[in-house]
Amino acid sequence: MTTRTWVLDCDGVLWRGDSAIPGAGAFIDRVRANGDALLFCTNNAARTQAHLVAKARRLLGVEVEEAEVITSAIVSGDVLAARGARSALVLGMDGLRAAVEDVGIEVVDTGPADAVVVGLDLDVDYGRIKEAANVVRSGGWFLASNTDATYPVPGGAWPGAGTIVAAVATAGGRPPDAIAGKPHDPMVEAVRRRATGEVTVVGDRPETDLALARAGGWESVGVLTGVVAHVDEIPSELAPDRLVASIADLIDVV
Repeated sequence: MTTRTWVLDCDGVLWRGDSAIPGAGAFIDRVRANGDALLFCTNNAARTQAHLVAKARRLLGVEVEEAEVITSAIVSGDVLAARGARSALVLGMDGLRAAVEDVGIEVVDTGPADAVVVGLDLDVDYGRIKEAANVVRSGGWFLASNTDATYPVPGGAWPGAGTIVAAVATAGGRPPDAIAGKPHDPMVEAVRRRATGEVTVVGDRPETDLALARAGGWESVGVLTGVVAHVDEIPSELAPDRLVASIADLIDVV
């Protein structure tokens, strides 16, 4: 019987952009050898579960099951389905579009629509923001996959989904009705449904990863390989139970 589930963020914990964090693959191997469970929990809604499985294999040399991957895109689809939405304007990439389609909701590019869901979109343009904002102003239910301001890449950080959410909210005249990803309730419940035994959350971003652990009542481990590089960048109210330089430092802890 599994005694612990390790909930791992991906960007900034396992990899930065297309570069692996040293020791990440070895840590995953050690967890599996110990008989513990793994969940890969990311606010990145841009890619599908299959893409993340392939990335883990390519960068880390480890096998991951799609059922072990929870993205804010998957949770967004579940949230929209629970609301009974029949159509949604999706401002996001293939992972978000696929997750919405997979729960039987029609994806549209212009209104009218029952809902708008916004995530990271590297090809976003003025016209698409305009269409999303028009649906919001017309009363469409407004869901953000996540509101991360940035995401870590080698050498720095790029604008995250939160920048696009903010544009739609500004033009639409109101904030999102709900947020699917970490640390909000939909993601907390998604983790709770899948986890077994004690839960340890490993992440780099205090306001999402460490806050997720706080919201779920779980143990937290912070790493300094992502958006936070120094301990003094972590707000005291989100201080992790354990802080390490990188996930490699946890190999002997499992």
